[in-house]
Amino acid sequence: MITTKRISTIVFAVIMIASSLSGCSNDSDNGRDNDPGYTIGVDFMPPEFIYLSEIILFPAMYGGELVFKGYPAENRDGNIFIPSTSLAIATSCTDKEAAWEFMRIFLTEDHQRDNTPWSIPVNKVVFEERLKETMKSLGFSLGGGNNPDDIVEVKGLSMEEVDALRDLINNTTRMRNDDEILWLLISETAADFFNGLITAQDAARIIQSRVTIYLAEQR
Repeated sequence: MITTKRISTIVFAVIMIASSLSGCSNDSDNGRDNDPGYTIGVDFMPPEFIYLSEIILFPAMYGGELVFKGYPAENRDGNIFIPSTSLAIATSCTDKEAAWEFMRIFLTEDHQRDNTPWSIPVNKVVFEERLKETMKSLGFSLGGGNNPDDIVEVKGLSMEEVDALRDLINNTTRMRNDDEILWLLISETAADFFNGLITAQDAARIIQSRVTIYLAEQR
């Protein structure tokens, strides 16, 4: 059954896909050329940040205050992790102790400190060090170049904002699992919606039907 909640969720997914399929606004005065976050006439920030120090740049780039919003979910907690590296020990491993000794190298403070500049470290000590770095002000080029006139001072996060960021990460329990077929099923219908061939309600109904059939076939 198509409910208003499901239509809203699916239309959100359609908009997210459209932001990567469609063109972008030419707001060159704000350094937003070719930014997939700026489409359909609204300021739509890309739904992810890569490393902790990057997050203090968003207010300067997009304006306003930071608000963390996850993907639509019934419990209103749709935040997810996008792992850059995943490690696991197979159940069939004949020497799990040796395997763990190898894996733990990647989790040590030294390794995490030296090898996670563009991601969120999972080692708690290094994670807290990176959080403290977000409280420092820095110079940032709004134009993306080396022109001194474009350099502005970006204020670091407040303690309240750091606490909110820590809580966000500590309370996130899901990871993204990409499925190319699902992406194709949704993007094909999204294209029809944004080309004006079908309504949002039709797009939601078609996507729900196709996705439901696909998921049932995978069981």
